[in-house]
Amino acid sequence: MSLFFPTHEPETISSLNSSIGLQPSFPSPTSVTGDFHWTNHRLTLQILDKFYPLLATLTEIQKQHYEPLIAEAKSRRESSRSEAVEKAVASKMQDIQCELEKLVEVHKMKKRQIKSL
Repeated sequence: MSLFFPTHEPETISSLNSSIGLQPSFPSPTSVTGDFHWTNHRLTLQILDKFYPLLATLTEIQKQHYEPLIAEAKSRRESSRSEAVEKAVASKMQDIQCELEKLVEVHKMKKRQIKSL
């Protein structure tokens, strides 16, 4: 979007352009010629030349802000997973230990039964 609107007063356009550091050279807003369109195009390019570095800076600032937050969230998720795996393994080990104890008791009972025969 260009800051140059032919319906605005030239003083307003000049103050807007100078506030962002643009020094366009174009004919009066009331004279619409072929040169005006090329000048308007150059002005648009000047605005884009200012916009893209600002956008890159903003993107970098956001990246610096969000990367640690993402890393922390990943760390919490991994820690949470590890805890869940530890609990599941401990539970399964306890189940296996109980089953083993039952089998040992059954084996002892059968052994006693055999001895009593």
